[in-house]
Amino acid sequence: MFLANVIHGSYSDKGIRKENQDAHFFLIKDKIAVLAVADGMGGYSLGREVALAIVDAVKRELNLCDNFSIEYLKLLINKKYIQVNDYLYDKYRSKSILTGSTLSTLCFVEDKFLSVNVGDTKICRIRNNEIITISKIHNVAAEQYEKGIISYLEYKNNSKKNVLTQCIGIGKSINPHFSIDNFHKGDYYFICSDGVYNHIDDDDFLDAFLGKKIHTNEDMEMVCKDIVLKAYSNGSKDNMTIVAFKII
Repeated sequence: MFLANVIHGSYSDKGIRKENQDAHFFLIKDKIAVLAVADGMGGYSLGREVALAIVDAVKRELNLCDNFSIEYLKLLINKKYIQVNDYLYDKYRSKSILTGSTLSTLCFVEDKFLSVNVGDTKICRIRNNEIITISKIHNVAAEQYEKGIISYLEYKNNSKKNVLTQCIGIGKSINPHFSIDNFHKGDYYFICSDGVYNHIDDDDFLDAFLGKKIHTNEDMEMVCKDIVLKAYSNGSKDNMTIVAFKII
């Protein structure tokens, strides 16, 4: 079984949109634990269907997995990301349908985690009262900020945050971002769509996770719900999803 004790929770809401094009899952199987969130492209057709198909494909692959080395999981997930991208690109481009999705996946095995993402769905860690982003944000504004072209304030208010430089199903090829590191007792990890983090500051995330006693999965579910409701009250006009995980 998975070697660490964990508390997990999630919450998703369509917000003011007609449908929720986000999809997510949580899995504990044998020696691994996995979180994932996909954000179907708002404004594109079939966004929800594509997001659900993507997370289901990854979940099925991991359910069949019986090799739990971190390097093997990296190869396996990279292969699955590319396979899903190729399938969606070929299926919908031939019909002149423009659709796609982000996908961020976080795997825990032994004493390590593997972070994989394409798109702008964010993966974060809280440790020692500090929050960091583990994933790479694949949008124009984030990449301009990373290169020093624009300031943080310019990034925060930049319309190009909505212009993705990578997502699954739109282009012929993708280049997933990977990160491998050790996890520690007391760590919090979460994945959230841009409908959440574009309207929640780091201090709000810290207050939400560290300002309450979280002893059960139900406690974590409530924290996730509170975060989504705060994003909504702060003006989010997008679907909002967060999946969270605490090592105990």
